[in-house]
Amino acid sequence: MALDWIQALILALVGFVTGVTAGFFGIGGGEIVVPAAIFAGFTYSHAVGISLSQMLCSSLIGSIINYKKGLLDLKEGSFAAIGGLVGAILGSFLLKFIDDRILMGVFVVVVCYTFIKYAFSRPSAHSKHYTDAHFQLHAQPMTPVASSTRWGWGVDKKHALLALAGLITGIFSIPLGMGGGILMVPFLGYFLNYSTQKIVPLGLFFVIFSSLSGVISLYHSGVLDDRALQAGSITGLGALLGVGIGIKLIMLASERIHKILLLCIYALSIMATLFQLIKAWV
Repeated sequence: MALDWIQALILALVGFVTGVTAGFFGIGGGEIVVPAAIFAGFTYSHAVGISLSQMLCSSLIGSIINYKKGLLDLKEGSFAAIGGLVGAILGSFLLKFIDDRILMGVFVVVVCYTFIKYAFSRPSAHSKHYTDAHFQLHAQPMTPVASSTRWGWGVDKKHALLALAGLITGIFSIPLGMGGGILMVPFLGYFLNYSTQKIVPLGLFFVIFSSLSGVISLYHSGVLDDRALQAGSITGLGALLGVGIGIKLIMLASERIHKILLLCIYALSIMATLFQLIKAWV
């Protein structure tokens, strides 16, 4: 059954709002799209597919902006992307065989963990929260990172770790319909000692390929149907319009306001998903 124009308008609006928040906070948007799609009557699996479609669009625009600013190293990003492509395929199989209620429960746990860590931790220079790093990256002029213009054939331990980070992040983030920043930042920060200025663009670039692979895998495995794919496309188009606005809004907000607003989004996401989870079990 095709979407009617009211549903399409609502999904486009959700996508636009998610795009704005994705650009403003540096999050994938799953914390908003997944609960919204579930409330709209989609199953959890379909909600994940819709979320991935939105992330594909918003991460593409964000990566183009980062590349134009000289913040994205395409060679290193490609290794993370290759790992993400494989990880997303494996993660899609998990989504097909694990009960939706279990995945919704894991979704709540992950968002709760992020909420608590972000609200009460005092990050150091090397363990800065993903959204704090995103804020600093766009709130003030930054020195561009060295971009690999000469690709060559050299592959070392660093590239292997980037691919491994993409693989692990893809496996665990795709079934939850979330971006990979929560996992990517500590992994690259700890093992490669990368600065957050370098990690954030890599994480966003990774999402392009992991979300694309996830959508294709879910569709071909029968988890996503044409209606959910149509809903994801509409949500993604809305996100395309919103992400650039969100990045521009960073210039108007203080870091404290940025943090408070993000915590509010996390809290609403937790409550909305918990409500649906309780309904599913009753």
